[in-house]
Amino acid sequence: MTHTSIRQKSTAAEPADLVEAVRSAGPHLSGTNLVRAGDHNQRVTLHAVRVNGPVTRTELVLKTGLTPAAIANITNRLLNDRLILSAGRLRGARGQPAIKFVINPDSCFSMGLNVDRDHVTLVVLDFVGKVRARASREIHFAKPSTVRMFYQRSVGQLLAKAGIARNRLVGVGVAFPDDIARAHLPDQPADYAAWASVRVDDLIRDVLGIPVFIENDAAAAAIGEMQFGSGHRYRSFFYLLVTAALGGGLVADGSYFRGANGRSGEIGWQHPRGGADEDKQLQNIV
Repeated sequence: MTHTSIRQKSTAAEPADLVEAVRSAGPHLSGTNLVRAGDHNQRVTLHAVRVNGPVTRTELVLKTGLTPAAIANITNRLLNDRLILSAGRLRGARGQPAIKFVINPDSCFSMGLNVDRDHVTLVVLDFVGKVRARASREIHFAKPSTVRMFYQRSVGQLLAKAGIARNRLVGVGVAFPDDIARAHLPDQPADYAAWASVRVDDLIRDVLGIPVFIENDAAAAAIGEMQFGSGHRYRSFFYLLVTAALGGGLVADGSYFRGANGRSGEIGWQHPRGGADEDKQLQNIV
């Protein structure tokens, strides 16, 4: 049975207005009914709940293309793991009122670290992406030792402020500019080149002993917008990040697009054609 036929079979008995309303609200999310695809389907279902919640199982079937049985199994598993919560029942429909689901914001937490040329910021996030605590310092061209010291001192303070135990954290995400030492920004000191031989994950991993993930700062911003912001309304967009430098990220058809070399949105490195600034990088002109 094809993916399309499964979708048609699961929605054939639904009222036409409900089908149209669910399909038109938010981005299209596609699960798969292939064997051993449970992890993928669970991620798709979780995101569908995040974007559309409070949402019923019937609506999740329409949103993901998964069978009613698959959605029932996945939502039961997510409920048992406390990743989603029951948010009451849908009233006014025929038969037994359907249960509505929402993301459980307190199911797990993470930290986000942004290292840029003019600031260092650390946040604690819940499972719906809400910032529970934040610390930020304006530091121009912070060197590795300065970033580690800021991180080490701020972690405990932020967790205490948010009332979150360390064992509730599942990981740390780092937004970090690519080629941070190679960019020729105004007033960039020579010793800033120390970043060329230092990985941020190695720099901070031992502080908490949990997984650390590094992402280009513009890509992280675009992915965040896709997951928690305008990506709920627009499947394709370009995110322009203006900080001490200039970057961008491309989201195409609901997915982040990296390009052949992982630099699809790196417009800051471009050089203008003609004029007095032809030898300058675009990010320096901006």
